[in-house]
Amino acid sequence: MTQSLEARVHDERDGSFPALAIDQLAIGEQLLIWALRNRLAEGPERALAKGFHVAFGLSMVEPALASFHGLYQTLRDHCRRDLGFHGPRCRSVSSDEIIIVSLIAASQAGMTAHAGAIARYLVHPQALSDLIDGAGCLAMLLRQKELKLPLHPLVSYGEATCATAQPSRLH
Repeated sequence: MTQSLEARVHDERDGSFPALAIDQLAIGEQLLIWALRNRLAEGPERALAKGFHVAFGLSMVEPALASFHGLYQTLRDHCRRDLGFHGPRCRSVSSDEIIIVSLIAASQAGMTAHAGAIARYLVHPQALSDLIDGAGCLAMLLRQKELKLPLHPLVSYGEATCATAQPSRLH
């Protein structure tokens, strides 16, 4: 995964995804993108913990963080390609950020085939079950806190529809 201001430029040229701003997304989507961006930027763990504490409450903060970190680690270790992310404070949303949120949204909606298609696009076969399980757990926790993720229309999960920014690996 990578962070780059070029992610949105590529998305707009590609035309496969509508340009989105972070404030156009549901609160649950904003939380997930914020967490992914901050983890990628190696933000302090206590910032993630505080954000998840606000969203999930004391009783669910640990399982939510564990699910998020598992999902992140699976993407980091088994992703098929580098993914484009914007910086933590950027208002734009990349297509790769929406694809990851859509994986969790599909899991939340019980759309297992859709979630499976997204997961197969994102990670190598040996990591499919880990990614699907992590997304499902996080989706369930979000639903319990009434953070429903809307489904965004995605044309396909082929290489032609997903943006890649300047490559670098997750760490």
